[in-house]
Amino acid sequence: MEYLANGTENYAIIGSFSDSLKLQFLTQNLQICDTTGRIYPVVYFFIDDVSILEMQYVEPKIPNVFSPNNDGVNEAWIVEFEEEVQCIIYNRWGNIIYNQKDKKIIWNGNDNCDGIYYYIINSNRYNYKGFIQLLR
Repeated sequence: MEYLANGTENYAIIGSFSDSLKLQFLTQNLQICDTTGRIYPVVYFFIDDVSILEMQYVEPKIPNVFSPNNDGVNEAWIVEFEEEVQCIIYNRWGNIIYNQKDKKIIWNGNDNCDGIYYYIINSNRYNYKGFIQLLR
């Protein structure tokens, strides 16, 4: 059975009904009454098959080098995700120099020297680890 919603629905009941006679009785004989005394038939939509489609996960593009030198190109290290992630960036001595939780991670490298930095990004689905090279 297929059903296409048109926007005028009040209820959608999802369930499994094995007895078609009970189903016919429910859909033909139920009525409700509003405060004015008018009687309306109750209309139910029974859906016995539901499909769930899992969306394909899009792998983030994680750059490994950027150059915040005010030339207008690659001024920040930017990574975008479909969900909120925790990103921690460490310097070569293991000190945390950046810690952000967001869907879009932007690190501009301010107050940091040229060099290699290590990142860990944790999401609900995946964990990413790698290196970033900062060039001025």
